[in-house]
Amino acid sequence: MYRSVIREKSSDRASEFLIAVRNRIPQVLVDDKSYDNLIKTASSVPFNIALSPFLLECSLDDSSRMADLSFGLSADRDYSDFQLSGFEKEHSVLLKSISSLTGRSDNRLKSQLAMIWLEYDVGENPASIPSLFLTPKTGTSAQSTRILTQIQRDLGERYIDARYSKKAGDIIRRLPDKSSVRQIGIMASRGLAPLRLCLAGLDDSGRQNMGRFLDHIGYDSSCKDFFSLYKRLEPFVDICDLSLDVTEHIEPRIGLELLIRQRNPRREKAWHHVLKELEMEGLCSHGKMDELLNFYGYDSIIENQERWPRPLAVYWKENREQCCSFLIRSVNHLKISFDPAEGMSAKAYLKITHYWKDMNGSF
Repeated sequence: MYRSVIREKSSDRASEFLIAVRNRIPQVLVDDKSYDNLIKTASSVPFNIALSPFLLECSLDDSSRMADLSFGLSADRDYSDFQLSGFEKEHSVLLKSISSLTGRSDNRLKSQLAMIWLEYDVGENPASIPSLFLTPKTGTSAQSTRILTQIQRDLGERYIDARYSKKAGDIIRRLPDKSSVRQIGIMASRGLAPLRLCLAGLDDSGRQNMGRFLDHIGYDSSCKDFFSLYKRLEPFVDICDLSLDVTEHIEPRIGLELLIRQRNPRREKAWHHVLKELEMEGLCSHGKMDELLNFYGYDSIIENQERWPRPLAVYWKENREQCCSFLIRSVNHLKISFDPAEGMSAKAYLKITHYWKDMNGSF
């Protein structure tokens, strides 16, 4: 209820959130140079977008201290004033499509979505063009196929090759019972790039079920060691989704997205077990494991007024008897990837969420 009454200036940017939590993001995960690029990237994003969760995507081994950035938009909210700065004219189709998806107009595609994620590939340089990750409400084969058709109609051949969407549709139709599509990724930041499918419900029977599905859809790379690692992780993981990159065929690189429902490692030892397995596999450094195990927590505006995002601080100062502003930190999920040419790698997705705490006792 507080979101709609915050007085926001056109100069207010999502970068204010990145600045507010900088001292909570360990240097061993994201160094200063990369973090500056995250801030510059977020300066092109409207402030109200960051009131939904945002994610920092970090490597778990010591090969990199760079990060990528994602913003999650709840599809049932009105983002009719949505604008991004930094877009070149050649990307006007993408901007128009994002505005249509997030705006107030009656959009058939939006009505089938639960979330819309904007993902920026930041790394060594600030990014201005996001990829789109669409989370269907149900993820059924029929709904996911409709979403594929509609988004291709909106974005056209510049971002989605018709052959890629046809192949993705074939894969979706071959999903076994009780499986679904968690996300459809349109990698618009990379021009004409693979579609990404994140598939849920293939882990119910463990390694054999997922392996059979990959065989069924024609994935032809050997990934025995990858699934051997997954088998060791599976007892500690609540949800495991399979991610695929799709062109005219299934690309060799695949991924497993691992979620543990209890986000606080102090209350759930599964975090330690999973990260320890990744460390023994050489996919996670000991220093980064320690930082992840201690990342969970929150900050209150009461102790941090000077660096708190301006619109939140202004509203709180006028209504401090009714509410208090918090930024909650957690690890959203882990991802392990396999590429026949490069081997395995692992990433963590750090989640920052803003909450208003009602001083009358409700959250």
